[in-house]
This record gives sequence, C-alpha cells and structure tokens, in this order.
Amino acid sequence: MEWLHTAFCSVVIGSHMKCLIIMLCAVLAVIDSSPAAAKTPASDWKLYGEMPDDGDALCFYDAKSVAQKTDGHTKFWTKCLSKNAMEKVDVNAKLKSKILKITAKKLHQHYLPPYMMMETGTSDRIDDVIRYETMADLGNFVPQSRIFYDLDCAEQVIKELKTFIGLEGKITPGDKPSDWELIAPKTNAARLLKILCETY
Repeated sequence: MEWLHTAFCSVVIGSHMKCLIIMLCAVLAVIDSSPAAAKTPASDWKLYGEMPDDGDALCFYDAKSVAQKTDGHTKFWTKCLSKNAMEKVDVNAKLKSKILKITAKKLHQHYLPPYMMMETGTSDRIDDVIRYETMADLGNFVPQSRIFYDLDCAEQVIKELKTFIGLEGKITPGDKPSDWELIAPKTNAARLLKILCETY
C-alpha cells in the first residue's frame, strides 16, 4: 500500500488537495499507523486568528507550551505566519506527503480545531485549518511575529512578556514587555481567552 500513499502525495498541494485528503482518509481507515508516523512534532500549533492589521497573516498558539501557573496565570507562545507564503511554499515531496497524511489522519479521527469551535464554517474550511496547523508544525517559515504571553483568565487581561519580529528573513527581539491590557470582545485575545481559559 506504500505505493498508493506515494502516488496520492505526489500531486502538488493546490486544487487537487481536497480530493487527496478524502482518498487518504479512506486508506487510513484500513491501514495501521507505522511507528515512524507515530512521532509527533516538538510543538503543536493551533490556529486562533489573524493579525488585525494584516489579513495575510495566520496566528497560532503552541498547545504544548501552555502552562498554568499557581497564581492563576496562563503563559504560552504564539507565532503569526504569512498565509501567502504558506500557500506558495515549494515544499519537497516528502514534506508534502507528511502534511497530507497528517491532515487526512486528523480528519479521519474527527479532530476539530479549537478555532472551529468558535467559528462557523464548512468541512472545506476545517480541512484548510487542519492543513495550516500541520504546516505550522512542520514547515520552516520565518514568523512575522513570535510572542510569549501571560494571560489572566480571572481578570480577563493579557500582556506580552517576550516579543520577536520577523524582518528580512530573520527573527529579531522586539519591544520590552507590555503592560496589562483589557481583552476586548471579538479579538484574537478574546479567542485565546475562550480557548485557554475554558478548555485547559
């Protein structure tokens, strides 16, 4: 069956992707995962929104970095990546195969991204969100921003502890830690508040 995986995943990510994912779901229903496939990335990036001033950037939080402190605060890393760069990236065949297989496996397991718990959308939209999360895990993209946050669920406030900005293909330290900011409704911070304070 390995030749079937290779054949499916040899098509460039694009217009044929939805078809490939559906076909891979059928294959995964009858094939056991190999030990190599069981390995997971060091980070687990979950989509939570877009940069407010740049609709091209998709923002993710690292679920594996989420740490609830004894003082009631929750600390975690985020990064924002260029959606345009993710769509146009010329990944190698091996990485394409892995992205498609992981996306298909999560769909087969009925994985629902946290972002989709707050946003209405079609199954096609879920496919895209899972694919973006997988690419954020596996792809070597320079973030437009990378921020370490401190979130106070009880007070509904958030602040930046560390910031890094992507410039000319490099990531550089940003400003000093910010002050506490009240979380406004219908913002990226509001989504983080709902996801991290209600599900962790």
